[in-house]
Amino acid sequence: MGDFQQAIDLYTAAEDEAASVSERLFLSMRRAYCLIDLGQMQPAVEIARAVVAEGREDDILPEVCDALGLLVDDHMNNSRVADATRLLAEARYLLDQLPDDPSVYQVVHNLAVTYERCDFPAAALELLERALRLAESSDDKAFVLSNMAATHHLAMMDTQDPAERTRQIEAGIRAASDVIDSPESKEVVSLAGALAHRAVLLNERGDHEQALRDALLGRELAAEHGLNTELVVSLIGEATARWNLFRDPDCVDLLDQAWTIAANPWIRRFPAAAWRMHLEALWETGRYEEAREMMVRRQDELERSVQRERAGRLAHVHLGVEHHHTERMSETDPLTGLYNRRHLAVLLPLVLDGHGPVCVAVFDLDGFKEVNDEFSYEQGDRVLQQMGRLLTQSCRSGDCVGRLGGDEFVMVLCQITPSDARLVLERVRELIAATEWDGMPEAFRLTSSVGVAIGTVVADSRHIIADASSVLRQAKRAGRNQIVFC
Repeated sequence: MGDFQQAIDLYTAAEDEAASVSERLFLSMRRAYCLIDLGQMQPAVEIARAVVAEGREDDILPEVCDALGLLVDDHMNNSRVADATRLLAEARYLLDQLPDDPSVYQVVHNLAVTYERCDFPAAALELLERALRLAESSDDKAFVLSNMAATHHLAMMDTQDPAERTRQIEAGIRAASDVIDSPESKEVVSLAGALAHRAVLLNERGDHEQALRDALLGRELAAEHGLNTELVVSLIGEATARWNLFRDPDCVDLLDQAWTIAANPWIRRFPAAAWRMHLEALWETGRYEEAREMMVRRQDELERSVQRERAGRLAHVHLGVEHHHTERMSETDPLTGLYNRRHLAVLLPLVLDGHGPVCVAVFDLDGFKEVNDEFSYEQGDRVLQQMGRLLTQSCRSGDCVGRLGGDEFVMVLCQITPSDARLVLERVRELIAATEWDGMPEAFRLTSSVGVAIGTVVADSRHIIADASSVLRQAKRAGRNQIVFC
């Protein structure tokens, strides 16, 4: 509905109640996108950086992928093309590890938009096709189709081949029409985008009267709801239609207005593509000095474009190497040096193979979010590192300690009965509650909630961590600072 500040407040409250790291990170990324809609890019980037720093555990890969895409947008916005390309390669690699089911629809869609903003329309369309298959609601499908219309628009701008231009124009018009004519979804962002991009594409086909109608409707919706990209494209569609239909000199003012609103590089692409008509209108209406200034500006843009392409080509040389590095991701957590979920997936079947019973305890630090929010993420990292050392020093020879992500840790206790495990874990829980944390005020204390699952056969390794995490959430809901067994 466009009330992004209220959405941010609700997402922030929801993060405090999140039952798992992946849920908290998902909510953080939703908050980040609302901040972008409010024009607050830097706080959104900081959120994305914090999400990326969580690691590469399997259960948070969707959120990490989403955060990488946002960082790519930031790099592109600041002309750091090589950095953007490197992160985009990692994001796509992680995306390929995710299951092809509706749970990852949002991540696939967001990365498709990132590819589109990086001027890779073919790759963006491939991901949008995947997102369309995964979308379950009519609103989600409309959102994908609207972005497909925008991407076909960009692909049309990028090609000089007449047959390919026609193909992109017609495909974009079909995608936009599916949104506009849908009886099920009238979600405002999708509708405004579809109207705006169809207006431009109809102009390219020569249907200026329908283009003008679409542009006026798109402009009204975009202005009402503060949708800058859709407003810019609608203004271009209206200006083009008016010039072709009426030789209306006011089209110059419409294009100037579009340039004023287009704050980001991915928005500025649209008025830049209309430069020929803009120049023609300036010349025919006698505004020769402005026409000259436009030619100079166009030359500068072309030179910057060549520089970006050169940087991009150099970055692509390293992509194969980056993929190999990503594939050989360490089995240890880079912050604490503990084993990560990837290693535990290998370890658990081994320890359960004739060495059961095994108790898996998942620890969560109660109130840890306060450390990050009130004292800094750097201080939070120090607390997590100390927690890792504390658990390592507390476990017996032959046991194992790992970090699942965020403030969730796991202790694997081998060849132990549940009653003995409870005694060990109670001592650890009491030790955590009594610990003075490095760099924190002397009176500051943290407690821990613990969920425990027991495995006896190899087959248990597939779900034992999930079972422990499930009862951990019960411990949190029951008041925290306690241990709950399955």
